[in-house]
Amino acid sequence: MAGKTEEYLLNKLDGALEQAQGSEDCLSKILFDIQTHFKNVNSLLREAKNGDHSDAGESSRRGMLYYLLNALAKWQMLLERKRVYSPEGIRFAVALNRELKTMESSLKGETSTIGGGGSSERERDDGQSKSHDRWSNRTVDRSRVFGFNEKENFMERFLIRRDNEVKGFKAIGIYGVAGVGKTTLCQLTFNNEQVTNDFFPRIWVCKHRGLPGLLFALRRVLKGRRYLIVLDDAFYIDNFFDNLWSEPKLEDNCTEKLAFGLPKQQGGAVIVTTRSEELAKEMVGEENVHPLLPLQEKSCREIFESSAGEEVKQLLNFQTDNDLEDTIMSKLGGLPLAAKIMGNIMEQEFGKLFN
Repeated sequence: MAGKTEEYLLNKLDGALEQAQGSEDCLSKILFDIQTHFKNVNSLLREAKNGDHSDAGESSRRGMLYYLLNALAKWQMLLERKRVYSPEGIRFAVALNRELKTMESSLKGETSTIGGGGSSERERDDGQSKSHDRWSNRTVDRSRVFGFNEKENFMERFLIRRDNEVKGFKAIGIYGVAGVGKTTLCQLTFNNEQVTNDFFPRIWVCKHRGLPGLLFALRRVLKGRRYLIVLDDAFYIDNFFDNLWSEPKLEDNCTEKLAFGLPKQQGGAVIVTTRSEELAKEMVGEENVHPLLPLQEKSCREIFESSAGEEVKQLLNFQTDNDLEDTIMSKLGGLPLAAKIMGNIMEQEFGKLFN
């Protein structure tokens, strides 16, 4: 399944790059040349796939591919909306350019010393490096989400209720393995009607890193407001993010703590998602940490069928037994992302048979 998933993601990136061909204007091509870097990384990933079949190598490359697909989608959106030269667009282009060059260097090292082992000091214990971060956004298609109703209701109750606030502030950490739906749960919560009515402003942050210089401005913007902030995919142990519920004083090196930028008096709230239970505890406190468990098989089946399309669904329904679908479900481990990708792969394979 891992090899099929990687091949599917590589093909998807090929298609996205082909579709994006020629969309950069002359100036952005001269300044950033993003698409050339994408093509270089894509080519290196294919070389690495053919040379390194280890589980660690496949996992690392899949992380890169998820990031590349999301980043390319945002780059295309900025191009289409003619926002490449806005402050947001320039910041994103510079950061993306840097990430792509880092990936190129990393993959060139991998392809010349496959299986050489070793890890960078910048990597966390789980073997994932900074360059493998992915970009997420606040939007979600509810019609394609299954099995999250109870989880979303829990998050809504937690945020709306006033009796669980500490000095007018609350924080919650959601941890779980990659693909279990942490970001999806936050997207549902972020766009929940009750939450939308109760919190303003609402801020979504992904790939967050320390921004001490902006803390005073952030505090000034949020002061007196009942805000909601989502920190999606917290990744690195950094004292900057510790104890978000605390109220650092000016004399306590406050610009070294994100907590200083979060006023505590008006009922503001922060949601953190991470793969690390320990990191979640450090950020929001042990009593506010909640695991996100895999989905029930019924919900996984619905996600798989929704992604696979009607033709695959009809084929499975014609079976006299459920051996094929049961086998597929047993491989998914209750992970919605795995169900979605497997459904897409089945749709592609089915299409090849009849085309």
